[in-house]
Amino acid sequence: MRNQPTLNRRSAIAFGLIFALGACASAPATKDAGAAIVSRGYSVDTMSLSVAEGASVGGLFKQDPGVVNQLVSRVGGELRQKAGNVRGGPKKANVSVSLTRISVASAASRSLIGMDTQLNGDVVVTDAAGNVLARKSNVEFVDKGAKNTSTFNGIPVGALLSTVANAGGASNEQRLERLSTGFTNEVVAWLSR
Repeated sequence: MRNQPTLNRRSAIAFGLIFALGACASAPATKDAGAAIVSRGYSVDTMSLSVAEGASVGGLFKQDPGVVNQLVSRVGGELRQKAGNVRGGPKKANVSVSLTRISVASAASRSLIGMDTQLNGDVVVTDAAGNVLARKSNVEFVDKGAKNTSTFNGIPVGALLSTVANAGGASNEQRLERLSTGFTNEVVAWLSR
């Protein structure tokens, strides 16, 4: 009989610890608050895009300037088009996006080694008087290349599968479209939150 209270006490302590640790693990992850311009009655009036001085253009390999210019032009057009849908009220907001990192994998590096394509930028929202309403550093979108490391009897079949998967989306047009759409969706989502 004497062991009975000790067992109950131990069980209660174990249950308490499990409950406390479970409560810690279930805490929701913090989410970026967003610009909150819509809830404050602002609508996007103008959208500007620039490449920051000293921006990292490239990665492992030198970037084709024609592809980079095509990407910047495409991102600018999509931002202007999508930002027009950010409407919250009669007050006008100006949005400035400055690209800080541009990394477009070539078709060969994308299909052979699964190199990622990435776009980063800083966003500043101002009112008509130039007062900063919101600022977000390092808005990022990464179009990841497939990287399969499976082997069969020591043969790297995953590399072959990755090459096939990456080759399907290796054209400049497809890569630029995914990168531009993904990045502009990130910016507009932040503006709308």
